[in-house]
Amino acid sequence: MTELTTLTELNQKWEAIKGEIKNQTTIRIHRALSWLNRADQCDRDDLDISILCRWMAFNALYGQWDLHDKQPLSERESWRVFADRIMDMDHQERLPFVLRRQQTRIRNMFANKYLNPRLWREHVIANHQAKDHYVTKYQQWRQQKEWINIFDELLERIYLIRCQLVHGAATYQSHLNRENVNDCNIMLEELLNTLCGIMFDNGLEEDWGIMCYPPLKN
Repeated sequence: MTELTTLTELNQKWEAIKGEIKNQTTIRIHRALSWLNRADQCDRDDLDISILCRWMAFNALYGQWDLHDKQPLSERESWRVFADRIMDMDHQERLPFVLRRQQTRIRNMFANKYLNPRLWREHVIANHQAKDHYVTKYQQWRQQKEWINIFDELLERIYLIRCQLVHGAATYQSHLNRENVNDCNIMLEELLNTLCGIMFDNGLEEDWGIMCYPPLKN
């Protein structure tokens, strides 16, 4: 039976296996866990900081360096490639388990126009009380078990909240976005813990590409 992976389990497993890994995946995971642990400490009293820490953990895993342009690849391009690879190696279907388990929360997030970055192109949300049409897409994707589409759309919506916070487009601990921040935080926590577990079991020997800003050598 599939179960949720906890941060405690990740930390314990990593301590047991990290000495066996000799590639840059070690650095990616070390960085990711450092931010996940900090996010866990912030969960009770600072959800804004918590979600930022979790996205930084995610960024540590998916980030790619572009040798041609000499800068990081675009966020979306990098996380989509990463998400596809994680889905391919998720032989136990742990990510679909999370997506099924959180179906009510995800449906609400997909129905929320304020979480759809495409609808912000006109600068304001029209008919904001009406449901976002993506809730229908979600229902179709779920029926057809198109988990990668659900995963990618979730990341788009979480990324919108992340960008609002990072770029000062939201008030710190604003009462207006508490539900959105809380939902995104819960989803990101469960998704990240799960995909880290998948990496531990199936991806430690994989080449995850050129990481951004490797540590300096003494």
